[in-house]
Amino acid sequence: MFLRKYVNQNAEHQRFCRFNVLQKSLADGHNYAMKKVLLIDDDEVASFLLKRALQNAHLTDEVHTALNGREALGILNKNFMDSDSTPNVIILDLNMPVMNGFEFLEEFRRMEIPNKDAIKIVILTSSIDQRDIFRAKELGVDNFISKPISGDKLRNVLDF
Repeated sequence: MFLRKYVNQNAEHQRFCRFNVLQKSLADGHNYAMKKVLLIDDDEVASFLLKRALQNAHLTDEVHTALNGREALGILNKNFMDSDSTPNVIILDLNMPVMNGFEFLEEFRRMEIPNKDAIKIVILTSSIDQRDIFRAKELGVDNFISKPISGDKLRNVLDF
């Protein structure tokens, strides 16, 4: 019930966000091209809401989701080994079962994926520990933001 009410209340906000993105693109001539996103988070509700927010704001029309780092590596190996299909952005939680975000990043660094250096990695987590931020930067993370995330934060992180 809470999720349905939240999603319904959020629909109006998403329409507003979509309008703002379109309005901004017309005003400044910036390229607001759709991005392919790999979302890695064990919180299924948060993943659902983030996926909907990305799609409703027209920031992406292709979102792949994984519940942990191990599942994400499988998705990368299966779906993203072609240079035309690699994700533009990986949104990654740190604290997950099976394989956490740091373990995923270490494995990801060893993978041979076309255009890997062009993939933007964004940590989205409830952790605000400075050691996590430092370690994430050492592992090549482009941005580190804490939950909850707003539409404006999301657009800024994705260069919108």
